[in-house]
Amino acid sequence: MQTPSNFKHDFLKHLLSGLHAARESSRGVSLIEREKQIKLLADAAMALARGHGANWSRAIIAGSHGRKKIMKKKSFNARLKVRKKGFHSPSSWKVMPSVLARRIVKKRTQVLKRIIPGAESLDGISLLNETLDYVVYLRAQANIMQRITRVFGI
Repeated sequence: MQTPSNFKHDFLKHLLSGLHAARESSRGVSLIEREKQIKLLADAAMALARGHGANWSRAIIAGSHGRKKIMKKKSFNARLKVRKKGFHSPSSWKVMPSVLARRIVKKRTQVLKRIIPGAESLDGISLLNETLDYVVYLRAQANIMQRITRVFGI
């Protein structure tokens, strides 16, 4: 991982050049579309500043992360129905704690694989390392964006 000052410098350089390039194409675009463009530019700037050292940055640079919604309405409603139908009495709750723990880990791993760009094919340890790296850079991105909004009084 690079030093925070190098990352911040590279991030700002990529973000400003992206904003400059997008300025002309965003005339007449709605506010919501403009917000989406800025978010995509910020993600691309973060990935470029991070470099190719992580799966998530390579996925963002390649544009293959897709920005899928984590919980689509249809699947969310289906899960609610399963939960309502699948309620069991306390006598059937005699599931081994280790089995329950494995189920919880498996579900959370699946969610992480959907959230972290480029993490679909990673094993457990690699997924945790990738997640930690991604969160660190997202936090740095958020801090920089907050500073920018303070400077410009947005």
